[in-house]
Amino acid sequence: MTISSRASVLRFRAVYGTAFVCLLISGAAALVYQVVWMRYLALFIGHTSGAVVAVLVVFMGGLALGNALFGALGDRMRRPLALYGWLEIAIGIYACLFPWHFEWTRWIYFWLAGEVGMGSAAALGLKFVFGLGMLFVPAVLMGGTLPVLTRLVTRTLGELRERVSTLYFVNSAGAVGGVILAEFWWIPTGGLSMTVYAGAAMNLLAGAGALGMSGYLREEGEGSTGRASSAKASRTPERRLILWAIALSGFAAMLYEVAWTRLLALVLGSSSHGFSVMLLTFISGIAAGSWLAGRWRRLEGAMSLRLFACLEILVGTAVFSFIVSF
Repeated sequence: MTISSRASVLRFRAVYGTAFVCLLISGAAALVYQVVWMRYLALFIGHTSGAVVAVLVVFMGGLALGNALFGALGDRMRRPLALYGWLEIAIGIYACLFPWHFEWTRWIYFWLAGEVGMGSAAALGLKFVFGLGMLFVPAVLMGGTLPVLTRLVTRTLGELRERVSTLYFVNSAGAVGGVILAEFWWIPTGGLSMTVYAGAAMNLLAGAGALGMSGYLREEGEGSTGRASSAKASRTPERRLILWAIALSGFAAMLYEVAWTRLLALVLGSSSHGFSVMLLTFISGIAAGSWLAGRWRRLEGAMSLRLFACLEILVGTAVFSFIVSF
């Protein structure tokens, strides 16, 4: 191995390791926010079940939009690690301001609701619009972090499945830790505001680390011409069917999250605890599945489609069996 190729390998390992650590931290911060946002919105909306739905809608919707926007931007960026760092810092700054933003939003809402009539349909609509608006910006920024780092650590399409599944596993593992920290330690001991600040500190740490590594390595990414042409070549007739299948799978997953939260609330006696336990088990399963998928060497082409179909059938069967036996 020549000196230049060895230096390139060491450089890539440094970037890959940075991506791992940053995604672990930011995954924990994201779920800290999700747990604490649900409680903030319960105070604002006045109904915990409504707050659960609102948080899931804005969180998943923001992640989807952030994936679309920053995924395309990341492919054109020459410094994706720096972009990731600035995204994390922006999330951390927003989180630091969130307790004040929440109070100001409540004040504006009560003023407007007084004008249209408290308890009216218009006031209820304003409540949900303001509640969703408080969380939309950081959710979009969070949605941009994973695709940007995917652009950074995948140099060819052949690496995509294993690298993305590994990054997703790391991010999900951090998210599990975030639920545990927020629900069972930080909120009971420090309250909602302190928990938000702790999440903000995580984001700022991840952002500073990414920017520092970007500067240290004098990051200069490769262009995305080859990836774009390969992506065009992969547009087969089955692509639309696959996308619809994934969309329906995601739709069903969110139905499960809402339903399981309510079922767990019956057992635990608290909707907030039920929400956290649901997130803990749901994301633990996602993390395990991501890790396994990334290490299944035969998971290519038609084999991937067959396995996806089998897994969806198994999920439906398991849920149906649970409903019958509950």
